[in-house]
Amino acid sequence: MQTKHRNFILFSLLIAILVITGCNADASAGLFRQLANSREVVDVRYNQLLGQNPITDDLYFLTDTGIYATAGLTTTTASVVANSKNKLIHSAYYDKSDTILYTINEEPTNVQKYIISTDKKSTT
Repeated sequence: MQTKHRNFILFSLLIAILVITGCNADASAGLFRQLANSREVVDVRYNQLLGQNPITDDLYFLTDTGIYATAGLTTTTASVVANSKNKLIHSAYYDKSDTILYTINEEPTNVQKYIISTDKKSTT
């Protein structure tokens, strides 16, 4: 019985040592490297920069969750047009004259129009 217990302890220690060395403890690759290089998640990640309003300096950009704008030269962002569950925005265009044109994944594909100053959406 003691032999089985001793073998179990030795086998467990051997597995633990293999796991630690398999993770590459010097952080040159593997799990520990990923932990060492990890960064804090950013709230809004942009996919496409649409443009900047020359008057207000608002910056418009497309993200995974919709179209956003900054408030002037600040880092404060606000949602302009949000994605919905079945209507994801594929591409967008800002024409610097207060209008954003965008397409969503619905059939038939139509160009959607959003006028910023009036907060009005329409299909063109």
